[in-house]
Amino acid sequence: MELLPKSGYIQARSTFNVQLKFLPRLSLMKDAGGYFDKETGVLEVPMTIHVADQTRPVLFAVHAVVTASDLGFDRKEVDFGHCSIHESVQASVHLTNKSLLPQEFGFVGIPKVGIVIRNSAS
Repeated sequence: MELLPKSGYIQARSTFNVQLKFLPRLSLMKDAGGYFDKETGVLEVPMTIHVADQTRPVLFAVHAVVTASDLGFDRKEVDFGHCSIHESVQASVHLTNKSLLPQEFGFVGIPKVGIVIRNSAS
């Protein structure tokens, strides 16, 4: 976890925006286990900003709920079988969001005609 940019200049009575870069690895629970709250599972990371010409650094903590971004399908392949151009076939696929957060999804490489995607959740 890091703040970007690494340095900046702030004028009096003004603000300075930074980005928080967070790229968790699969081994995050093992590598940073001490930063996770045992009861809630929330990640709490202490951060320090050193300000030029100021003796005391700015201390704060970043809290995050770390969740997977995986989407799961109920099958690996969809087989429509043999179908002529004068027929219509369909197959149902169940998609599961394994994350704690809502995610948008889409399908790429689909022909512009002949495929209808219905969302059963709405």
